[in-house]
Amino acid sequence: SEGSDISLCGFSVLNGVSDAIKTQNIDGIGFYDLAVDWEGDVLTNNGNYGLYPVLCNNVEIDGCYARGAADAGIYVGQSTNIVVKNSTVTQNVAGIEIENCISADVYNCTMEDNSGGILVYDLGNITSIRNGSMCRIFNNSIVNNNHKNYSPDPNGLIGRLPVGTGIILLATDSVEIFDNTIASNNTAPIAMASYEFTGENFDPSTGYNPRLRYVDVHDNVITRDDTYPEEPNEAAQQVAFLIFVLGGPNPHIVYDGIPGLGTMADQHFRFVNNGNVIFANFNLQMNDMGQAGEYVDIATFAGNQTTTMDGVNLQTPTGCK
Repeated sequence: SEGSDISLCGFSVLNGVSDAIKTQNIDGIGFYDLAVDWEGDVLTNNGNYGLYPVLCNNVEIDGCYARGAADAGIYVGQSTNIVVKNSTVTQNVAGIEIENCISADVYNCTMEDNSGGILVYDLGNITSIRNGSMCRIFNNSIVNNNHKNYSPDPNGLIGRLPVGTGIILLATDSVEIFDNTIASNNTAPIAMASYEFTGENFDPSTGYNPRLRYVDVHDNVITRDDTYPEEPNEAAQQVAFLIFVLGGPNPHIVYDGIPGLGTMADQHFRFVNNGNVIFANFNLQMNDMGQAGEYVDIATFAGNQTTTMDGVNLQTPTGCK
């Protein structure tokens, strides 16, 4: 569909055959007090997406609920100027996805009992917005995202989303994470990686940047349990194995260690005021040279490379009359 200044208000969509609510090519689209659900046990034949705006501008999602999506409860893709707030996602494979987007605020949301809480990432085969940037994640509850991954394609990107991850950052630019409660996500509270980690192909001649860069994680409460998820998928088992190889305590932040030609310093990571968190670098790029992963002193990233950004200003705010 195409259009402008459209508001969807106060209704439910149950057991959608495919996606529940999809909008495309709209400037000014609002989702207010909506609920989408696939009732009963979550199944691989549930629809992929609950709320699904794509190729839109000025997107607002407020007071919504999404459960049972076999990909993402709330997915915003290839869009600009996005606000997701006051919403709850539960028992989805991915709670919220922000994919190849520019300028997104996600706040006052509850992400609980999904396989992964929230993903911010850029795919390598997108032509509309090759490199996303400027996402803020704040004032959210991201808790106990250890649900079984029931994606119908276990070899696809979402099928390989590690069970037990709270926040996943992949190959994107300028992410600020602050004032969140991130607890009991028992594979990795925060996982960070380059696009190579996915094993998917991409064409570097397009200008796509596969590196994760400018990540500022500050003033959060980040904790985890000592146990691992009860039903880990293969990806979660691989992360657990890499942690086991390190031989130390379970980390709160894991990084694949693929900086390309640069270093972690070139990627501009900053972690401050998050409690007593542990950072593990899997050093995967260097493993071919016989180097193992390592725990890295979190104080290494307590510099002044902040990525503090202004809030999203919706140019054409929508609402329910």
